[in-house]
Amino acid sequence: MESSKKYTQCGAGVFFVKPDEGDITWEANWDKNSIFCIHKERTNYGLYYHIRHYTVDDNGNVVRAFSIGRAWFGNLTILLAQWNYWCWYMNRGPAELPKPMLFHTEHESLRESFLFAMYGFGMTGSPAYRIVMMPLTLVWACFRIVAIATCRSLIWPKSVEQVSAIPADDAYNQPRGDTPVGWAETALAQERHDYPYSSKKEMDNWRGEKDGEANASLWAEDVSPKT
Repeated sequence: MESSKKYTQCGAGVFFVKPDEGDITWEANWDKNSIFCIHKERTNYGLYYHIRHYTVDDNGNVVRAFSIGRAWFGNLTILLAQWNYWCWYMNRGPAELPKPMLFHTEHESLRESFLFAMYGFGMTGSPAYRIVMMPLTLVWACFRIVAIATCRSLIWPKSVEQVSAIPADDAYNQPRGDTPVGWAETALAQERHDYPYSSKKEMDNWRGEKDGEANASLWAEDVSPKT
């Protein structure tokens, strides 16, 4: 890891700052002394996992913790793949990264919220399966619509915006061209084989368990892989 890099996390739900200052942000050094780990929690809906960062003081005491990315219910394999994706980007940049499974629309419509809920139960689900799941799909879509309507976009401080500006000629700027955006366009492109479904890339010099599901099982059992 390169010590000159930082990971910036915006504090969600903190809306009481002065105008033009942006929401509260925290920065974590991306180096060998940074502590990122998998957080496992048992809930009424089952196990869920997410990546958490711990900031410690000079005495080794945790002074701040926050989660990055999204939580995955019972799916540790995808969470580890997501973590490898971030590590590749932070250490090597965007070159040679596989395409993400989906680019969300910047401003979500009611149709897109419904499709989010429907495809959330399975991108390749059959029509019969989707009809059976329709009551849950509608409930989930309504929750999402209400959440979007009652929340606002995060406001980044100007200092973060300045270092995050993307040049117009950036070779890795996406989505652009024929890259599908949104659930429906992406699903149709995958059916036509114009866009990859769950594209993967092998990690260089990987010395641990080769099988992704077996590797995830080791993490779930708190047995660290030999990497």
